[in-house]
Amino acid sequence: MSRGTATRHVLPAAASVVLFALAWPIVRFGLQDLEAQTLVDAAEPADLQSSSARVRWLEQSVEQGDNETLRREALRLLQESPLHGVAYRALALLAERNGDPVLAAQLFRIAVRRTPRDEFARAWLADQAAASGDWPAVVQHTDALLRVSRRSVTELFDALIATASHPEGLSALVQVLGDQAPPWRGSFLRRLVREAPLALVDAVLAPLRRAPQPLSTAQRDLWVDRLVREGEGARAYFLWIEDLPEVQQRDLRNVFDGGFELAAGNSGFGWRFDRIAGASVDRRFVAGAGGKTALLIDFHGQRVAFQHVRQRLALMPGEYQLSGRARPEGLQNERGLQWRLRCESGTALGETARFTGHSDWREFDTRFTVPVEGCASQWLQLYLAGRIPAERWASGRIWFDDLRISRIQPGG
Repeated sequence: MSRGTATRHVLPAAASVVLFALAWPIVRFGLQDLEAQTLVDAAEPADLQSSSARVRWLEQSVEQGDNETLRREALRLLQESPLHGVAYRALALLAERNGDPVLAAQLFRIAVRRTPRDEFARAWLADQAAASGDWPAVVQHTDALLRVSRRSVTELFDALIATASHPEGLSALVQVLGDQAPPWRGSFLRRLVREAPLALVDAVLAPLRRAPQPLSTAQRDLWVDRLVREGEGARAYFLWIEDLPEVQQRDLRNVFDGGFELAAGNSGFGWRFDRIAGASVDRRFVAGAGGKTALLIDFHGQRVAFQHVRQRLALMPGEYQLSGRARPEGLQNERGLQWRLRCESGTALGETARFTGHSDWREFDTRFTVPVEGCASQWLQLYLAGRIPAERWASGRIWFDDLRISRIQPGG
């Protein structure tokens, strides 16, 4: 990230015009001048008779005020309030205008020590740090900006993503994210996962799994979804199971919680139960269930485009059998309810027979094949087979239990 690029990203447009487009007269001063200069003979604007008025004027000095007035009022403010950061910011700006970036940097650093929320001074220092390759300093100042800035954070996030491409910047960024979990972390990680190359996403997020402030479940799921989109279903699956309780890790199968004993997590490779008007999804005890609960779908006697129970899978290429048990109770629909399997891309893999009517528990199964190419992850989904609105009216209910997917061995 060049200095010019970072300035355009971090500083307001009007400030960039002032800093780089105007020709300013030479006005030299040093740090030792701050106490010596008084300028008591200069004419003082009528509205700058108090320190508070002078502060307000200097706060706007980036976009207005000639050099001599700017310098005079900054020095007068320092006489009245020697620790006020805005005065140092104004003097730093003059040094920048006059081609003395070393002095400007010294003064801007004083400004942010005196006034940590000074956005302009922080932005200038972040820009200078980027120009000199001081990536930890870029992270430090950008972190401070993100905590106080009222402007759009998009450019600041982009600056951090660019900074993370350098080893020193990556280390500094991960430390801030993992040790402090700053308030902007969630928004930044969403943008990182959405926009950055996968290798950079991995480099930032992997250390955060064991950081003092580790990734939240929602943040981990962003990573899981990105891996799935990149066709890395197996990596996504193993990342997801890392956070499962040990007892659940010991009983992992191709269908997670096929007995519907756990609350739906609605993420990763667990069950997702979505809400929809016209039907309800629940887990309840019922006679004949294999465990304590089974899945219950209750239709309310109206049209409903039901497809709201699903689970993402991570099956390797090969032949499989989906099996389970169903118990319909007065289920009425023109075409029936069924389980279907498809690749993440949407390619159909198979579906079960349709369920309607009324019966005791009965077993069902269907075979399907996961292709070698283009199907690194899949979906198992329960849906009404209605194709048009008239076929989507449904009433009654149905139970499901003991869903499992078994690999079919060659010749089986």
